[in-house]
Amino acid sequence: MRRIQVKSILNKHKKGDDWFLDDYSVNPYSGCSFNCIYCYIRGSKYGENMAETFSIKVNSPEVLERQLRRRAMRNEYGNHRIICFYRAIPEG
Repeated sequence: MRRIQVKSILNKHKKGDDWFLDDYSVNPYSGCSFNCIYCYIRGSKYGENMAETFSIKVNSPEVLERQLRRRAMRNEYGNHRIICFYRAIPEG
């Protein structure tokens, strides 16, 4: 597991999602330690070696707060979805 610093955490969708009705997504991780066989990511370029490239975006809370504050100042709001937030962070 790697720990990485990111510049952006809030992802604007190019096309609105008709099912979730969201405009943004947030994911504090990169990759996945589970590597489930039914995961929709597996078929994409990001799905290769997910368990080996699992990373925690350690500065996610600060970056998200900054990005949301900036959008609030511009009165720019959107629906959002947080993905995989209930994952335990391994010690060490």
